[in-house]
Order: sequence, then structure tokens, then C-alpha cells
Amino acid sequence: MIEALSETYRTARRAMKAAMAKNDPLLLHEWRKQTKYLRAAQAAFGDMRGHGMARRDRRAQRINNWLGDDHDLAVLGELLGGRGQSTGAAGRELAARSEQRRATLQRKALRKGEKLFAEKPRSYAARVLEATA
Repeated sequence: MIEALSETYRTARRAMKAAMAKNDPLLLHEWRKQTKYLRAAQAAFGDMRGHGMARRDRRAQRINNWLGDDHDLAVLGELLGGRGQSTGAAGRELAARSEQRRATLQRKALRKGEKLFAEKPRSYAARVLEATA
């Protein structure tokens, strides 16, 4: 049981590192999915209120939300033709604001991600098991 939770955490942690290294929308989306899987795995263990686990769950939820919004804006940017070249001044303005918002969302996700994924996988899994025992 601890191995499965450790591996889920490890995979999400690696996804975060990959996403931040390349800042690619697909990698950011993968990080979001892996963080979502981590939340589901944590929930399978029951009550998450002890040992700071509720705070960790909130962090994971915020990361999911911010990266979901980032993904939506990335898709919008693609629909606008990259940076809005074919949509006129209004499209360029929308694309620019979208990119600014994406940068903000990614910074927020990274800050929370660094906190959420600071612990080593086995230590994290042991904490979850202890909190829900």
C-alpha cells in the first residue's frame, strides 16, 4: 500500500519538475493530471485532517485549479492562432493578456508545488498512512 502511494506521489513530483523545466502546455497538463491522481489516492486512505494533510490536499486542489485554468488559456491561445496574429489588435491584446495570466498561474502552481512536493516519496506516504490510521 505504501509503495503504491509513494509511486503516485513520485510520479506527480517528477511531472512537476518536467513541467517547470520546459514550460510546455502538455507537460503542465500532465502535472495537473498526476496531481489529481495523487489527491484521489490520498482520499482513498480516508480522513485527511491530521498531520497537516488537509493543508496538503488544499495545495493539491489549488494546483489542479490553476493548471486547469492555464490549460484552458493555452487552448484559447492556439485557437487565436498562437499569439493572435490573424485576429487583429483585439486578438493580439487577448493573447497577450492570456500569456500574462498563464505566467501568473504557473508561478502560483510552482510555489504550491514546491511545498507540496518538498518531501521524499516514502516519507510522504508514511505521513499519509500515519494521518489516516
